[in-house]
Amino acid sequence: MPFSSAGDVAVVCGLAGLLVVCWDRISTDGSTALSIGVYVLAAVVAVRVARKLEDGLNSLTIILGLCLLRIGLPTVLLLVSDVPANTVLSEFNIVESDLLEAQEFAAGGVLAIIVGWYACPPSWARAATRLHRLAGRLLTADARIVPAATWAFAAGIANVLVYLVLSFGNPFAAVLSGVARGNSAPGTSRYGFTAIALLITSAVLLTLYLARQPQRSRLVVYAPSLLAGAVLTIFGGRVGALTPIGLALLGVAYLRRSDGGARRRATPRARSLVAAVVVGFLLLGYVSFVAAYRGDARLAGGESGIAAASSTLRGDVLISYAQNSLWTEVSTLHPYALADWLGPGALEGRTYPETLGLVSQLAGIRGERPGQTMVERFGVSGYLTVWGFHTGLIVDVFVNSGLVWALVAGILFGAVLRAEYVGFRRADTSIGSTFLHCVSVWTMLWVFFESLVVLLSQFQLILPAVTLIVLGARLVPGSAPARGGVRPRFGA
Repeated sequence: MPFSSAGDVAVVCGLAGLLVVCWDRISTDGSTALSIGVYVLAAVVAVRVARKLEDGLNSLTIILGLCLLRIGLPTVLLLVSDVPANTVLSEFNIVESDLLEAQEFAAGGVLAIIVGWYACPPSWARAATRLHRLAGRLLTADARIVPAATWAFAAGIANVLVYLVLSFGNPFAAVLSGVARGNSAPGTSRYGFTAIALLITSAVLLTLYLARQPQRSRLVVYAPSLLAGAVLTIFGGRVGALTPIGLALLGVAYLRRSDGGARRRATPRARSLVAAVVVGFLLLGYVSFVAAYRGDARLAGGESGIAAASSTLRGDVLISYAQNSLWTEVSTLHPYALADWLGPGALEGRTYPETLGLVSQLAGIRGERPGQTMVERFGVSGYLTVWGFHTGLIVDVFVNSGLVWALVAGILFGAVLRAEYVGFRRADTSIGSTFLHCVSVWTMLWVFFESLVVLLSQFQLILPAVTLIVLGARLVPGSAPARGGVRPRFGA
């Protein structure tokens, strides 16, 4: 997508005007109709950008698609149905009117992303292109990466075992009982974080390298990421466990697309639809099981661990779980409602030191996480105080700096999103560039939907593991690495 075209200038001006109107409505009475209009616009933009780029996996379409699912869909449902009782919303006394006010705030953030995408400076994309090309030179198609990544994967599993032994004694009993989430012994969390970094990094790299070998079946290609996801399920985090699988799917799609189209075969639409339905049911069953596995008393009759599998996979349990999780896990409206209760700028910037990640921890600088503050001020005593709510970029900036800066943050987010994507598309489709793009998209998703505080922590988690694997590969006897990558046949 070219920069600085007359069409882009017109779009930016029009969207900026709409954003001003949206800001005015949010600041006063608000309008659900205006919010619905924003979501319709988001859907149109997502489809238009995907068609123009000939890429349904572009970063903007992914983000806007998730916004429509997690913000737009709950907004529409608020107008036609009631919020179920006995959910986290009722525990925090959040009613439908609170959610209706919250969706107006959320719609402004979605619109800000679109404005930022079209207003992205060309110089940002050029800088991102240089960064992706550097990644392609540092992480090459070197066959020695495979044994090095395999050893890193084994080291990740070893760290999982050490973590379980030091925390619970019997690792197998801990796996069967599902007690690992939030119950570690003091000083053992380092092994858990090391395991997560090694497993995600090595699994995705192995999958990307296997994808470059045409004789490999899909099962073999995705086996490392599937195994990593299964092992990470032990920690009870569904998003973390699904991360290697999601990154692998994204990376393999780009690598195989760039490979001259030799392995691309058209899939019948009916077959694709059936596959999507099957995957949807499997995903619903998985997230329902993990919620019970880690001790959610509302599921599986109070059972936890592996014993919860038979109960959580029943049809009636899955339907009940889907109805409730739509408002508490899929929907992100309730953090916006709680942010409105806290007020603009209530935290006075105390969250920002947390964005330094490991640096702030080593320096002993601690900040205040909005999700935890919300639970402490408005929730039942002791409820989720360890984890808090996932708040996201717009909410975090709002409660720290106010509405105007929250919208500015959304615009900057959209601009960075486009710059990174265009930089990736302009660079060679190499292993290194593809891996960097996958990690970047992963980070942006976490920043927008979870919290601003993960801005650097994702790269701080992955970078040491990648460095270890690359350096380890140099110790493996073998041929010289292949340089460069495949020039993409499509432009951005």
